[in-house]
Amino acid sequence: GNVDLRGYLTASLSFKYLLNAESGYDFFTVNAVDANGVKTTLLRDTGEALSRGWQTETLDVSNLANRSGLGFEFRFDSDSSVIDQAPSGAWIDDVSLTAGTIVPPGTISGALFDDANGNRARDTNEGPLAGWIVYLDQNQNAKRDTGESYRTTDVSGAYSFTNLAPGTYQLAEEIKAGYQQTFPGAAGAEPASAFHIEVNYPDSSLSSIYRAAFQAAADKWDRIIIGDLPNVNDNGTVIDDLRIDATALSIDGVAGILGQSNPIAFRSGSLLPYKGFMQFDSADLADMQRTGQLVQVITHEMGHVLGFGTIWEDKGLLAGPGTNNPQFIGASATAQYNSIFHATVGSVPVENSGGAGTVDTHWRESVFGNELMTGYLNSGANPLSRITVGSIADLGYTVNYAAADSYNGSAAQVSGAPFSHTVTVSSGQTSGGINFGNRHDNRAPTISSLSDTPDPVSPGQTITLVANGAADADSNLSRVSFYRESNGVAGLQTGPGGDKLLGTDSRAADGLRLSVSTAGLAAGRYTYYAQATDSAGVSSGAGTSAATTTNTIGASSLISGVVYRDANGNGFVDGGDQGLLGWRVFIDSNNNGAFDTGERSAVTDSNGYYRFTGMAAGSYVVREVLQGGWNRSSPGSSGYTVNLGVGAAATGRHFGNYQYASIRGAIFNDVNASAVRDASEAGMANVRLYIDSNGNGAFDSATERSAFTDSAGNYAFTGLRPGRYSVRQAAPSGWRITSPANGYSLTLFSGQIISGCNFGDTRIISVASASLQSASLIGAAARLA
Repeated sequence: GNVDLRGYLTASLSFKYLLNAESGYDFFTVNAVDANGVKTTLLRDTGEALSRGWQTETLDVSNLANRSGLGFEFRFDSDSSVIDQAPSGAWIDDVSLTAGTIVPPGTISGALFDDANGNRARDTNEGPLAGWIVYLDQNQNAKRDTGESYRTTDVSGAYSFTNLAPGTYQLAEEIKAGYQQTFPGAAGAEPASAFHIEVNYPDSSLSSIYRAAFQAAADKWDRIIIGDLPNVNDNGTVIDDLRIDATALSIDGVAGILGQSNPIAFRSGSLLPYKGFMQFDSADLADMQRTGQLVQVITHEMGHVLGFGTIWEDKGLLAGPGTNNPQFIGASATAQYNSIFHATVGSVPVENSGGAGTVDTHWRESVFGNELMTGYLNSGANPLSRITVGSIADLGYTVNYAAADSYNGSAAQVSGAPFSHTVTVSSGQTSGGINFGNRHDNRAPTISSLSDTPDPVSPGQTITLVANGAADADSNLSRVSFYRESNGVAGLQTGPGGDKLLGTDSRAADGLRLSVSTAGLAAGRYTYYAQATDSAGVSSGAGTSAATTTNTIGASSLISGVVYRDANGNGFVDGGDQGLLGWRVFIDSNNNGAFDTGERSAVTDSNGYYRFTGMAAGSYVVREVLQGGWNRSSPGSSGYTVNLGVGAAATGRHFGNYQYASIRGAIFNDVNASAVRDASEAGMANVRLYIDSNGNGAFDSATERSAFTDSAGNYAFTGLRPGRYSVRQAAPSGWRITSPANGYSLTLFSGQIISGCNFGDTRIISVASASLQSASLIGAAARLA
């Protein structure tokens, strides 16, 4: 306390701090306190920060220079609980206040360029605008007055204002005849935004319809705020740049409070929020959606989460809170207010009536009327003005004024004036890249060439006309119109008595083109034209200067073939193969492998024959619809790709199909080794049989298919493609095969079932040794052991 900075022009506060607290519940705050006790928040932090260690901060407090009776407050606010990881709290050390008497001047620089394509960015082929005037329009009257500083751009289009005292400046340009401003004006595409609002839905209280409204509001703010903020790691979740939890709940019934919102977590240093919440009364949502006001209300509440009205006091931007005349004192918002209301005041009126949550946190309704960020929703449109955008800039965001809505306030806004840049310069700061883009007044669009594909074509075939290189130097191409020569006069003639208009295309994103049918046209050569038109109604060349191409119509083409039963499954039509009746073959126009509604098809006759006639020249994919229980032997799943010329015939596009075959039989205990199964001889369970694919008479487990007999001794090989197979048995240990000794060699055809392939096995009796009981063999009994 009792700090005296009289006689100094600059000042900075340095200190170290360590923080260990609950995120969103406990806060470490550093405040500056003036002689009247008014606090300005310099830093605010929350969360467990032991892992970060001691933080070093240096804060610029030059706004307090040359003043006395000052104080600096280091404050820790906690709720009733602490975090589990002790110790909990905030520590400070090495507090230092440094003051100086020299204020380093600032600089503003930029360039003016010829924005030929109107995309608001300087492209490599766009030149400078030399000899143009840029001036500091401090009274925001859109003209250069006596005494206002100005610069003339050099040969590279550059300008520079140096030795500027810290403060906020309005940079404007004098536009020369024959040009219109593209940047930073509202014309053309908006600048790319690096700012992103993520809307999170923690429950199912908001339907997809309402979520779409939240996204629309977030997109609007993303267009207004275009500068990226540092990412924040929030308990393992990386946030870029603001995350908002949105829910619907019961607040106070129909009408009354429509919604409420607040930021709940803030970045260190800038105090800009990185997390917040938005709650809407579920009783009001449907009505707001029906009246078209839902997006406006969500946009309003989202502004509060960004900091509008909620961190004004923390940022030192609110004067006289709680009085009958609170004022917002941010320089950018004040400049926009003076411009729109033709005023010369030093602040913006803030709401002085209404309950908590309305007073001191909105624009004053009696002054602003239907502006979106007043505390009351008006019927009809509620525009978000450049004054609100300026207030967002005063909070510390980088903004795009051109994204604001049209708003006149209580007086007529200056019309036809070019947009200016609002630039805030700090001590010693250089603000570069403050550029202006301008383009020539409207010029006629052009088309490099007109192409047609395919060429030649068959009668009735559709051709595609493409306007290549269709463009407009002023970036306002509206459409391309396509014509066919019909009046016998060389070149393109439009209007009554002119050539036949076939259609137009305005979708530049997918190429300006038109599909044209040749149905009803006789064989011959035809001429086509294209003409581009911009949004001002100016068109590219006509007559013999129009973009032109010619196309030839010839004879039609044919695709045919047979769908057949491939008896031996070899993929070729053999003598034993038969045509399949009633099978569908189709032209797979989208090449998705499935027959779709609208795709051309043919059904085979009794001989399996199909054909497609009257085909136009071009490339086609031909496939069949495979019927249940069948497999295709030829061609592969990709079908046939047929490239037809005009009048060509593609025959022999056959489809072979087969059904699986099977082999069945049994293994039995051939007790008497007769090689014939007797009625009393039982089946043998769990004996392996195998397909001897390499013919080596042995089971190769890695490559050969096998099966085991069931409890009755039966076996089956199913799902076999037509072909030749050798079926053998792997006889169990202690058994030998009585029949057939070499297994079965079989030829299977499509759908064939061969049964009765039986195997007989009998036990092997082993004699270990024999000894004689008597030296005489006559009459002696032999005992076998």
